[in-house]
Amino acid sequence: MVFDDTYVSLNQCKYAVVMSGTASLEVSLMRVPHIVVFKASNLSYFIAKLLVKLKFFSLVNIIMEKEVVKELIQDKFNFENIKNELNYLKKDETQRKMIDDFNDLSEIIGDQKSSEKLAKIISEKIL
Repeated sequence: MVFDDTYVSLNQCKYAVVMSGTASLEVSLMRVPHIVVFKASNLSYFIAKLLVKLKFFSLVNIIMEKEVVKELIQDKFNFENIKNELNYLKKDETQRKMIDDFNDLSEIIGDQKSSEKLAKIISEKIL
């Protein structure tokens, strides 16, 4: 584990395990293949599922409208699944496909006013 040196560390990674949220988006834009993990209390998760109807949990997958990164959410977030998904990420073909999708993601977001574009994309998919 590395603290206070995230970007330098990520530049050295072949793949990563990332908490869901903007961190996954940042890791994607750095072109690092990864899996997304998240676990909340059962009650919080249940309430969130009632209020928000989305096919995906990860910002990357929501924006791309497909599973680009594997999501291990709630009970799927366990050691065995992490191990299996990391073994899958070790494959060159898997990494190439994911990086191609990250390149497409980068084109969608763009360099100019990317925060505004992201807000619009996310709000359109949520509302």
